[in-house]
Amino acid sequence: MKRYTALCVVLALLLAVSGVPAAAAQDSSQPTTDEQTTDDDREGTRIDGGLRLISTSYDGSGTATLVFETDGPKAVTLADAGGFVDGGRINRRTLVLDEAGTHTVEFQVTESDRGYVGVSIATEEVLYAEVVEEPTISPFSGASGTTGWLGGASIVVLSFLAAGYYVRRKEGGAPVRAGQ
Repeated sequence: MKRYTALCVVLALLLAVSGVPAAAAQDSSQPTTDEQTTDDDREGTRIDGGLRLISTSYDGSGTATLVFETDGPKAVTLADAGGFVDGGRINRRTLVLDEAGTHTVEFQVTESDRGYVGVSIATEEVLYAEVVEEPTISPFSGASGTTGWLGGASIVVLSFLAAGYYVRRKEGGAPVRAGQ
């Protein structure tokens, strides 16, 4: 019986680990659907009357890239929101987007212990908070549907095996015929 238990444990570990390469192989530098824009929806998020945030991305090594679109000259102050969590000195930078159009800005940020990366965007009119990166809740996010199906099926099989082992052990190990 120990051999079957060991086999079940090894099978469960193999099924659990099989989803990790699929999740790890996913390229995190690719923009998500929320960040992709087309020419028709270039509006982005309106920060104030003359400033829109078109997209954001995080490279995983401390640099956030923000793409702004302005209708004219605009002064913008960026601050590292992750620095507020850690305490101490906060990276802050004021820049002037001096002409109308699209502006790409790279800014040094801090990733919090929980996996969040954020930037505050301040103009004369508003203070806006942008979450650039959120933590991954599941270690299998980005894995295929097959991985989820195999994981669920293995849990069911292991549950049946464990229940059978428990019942057999509780009854003394030998099957009993009804009526005897």
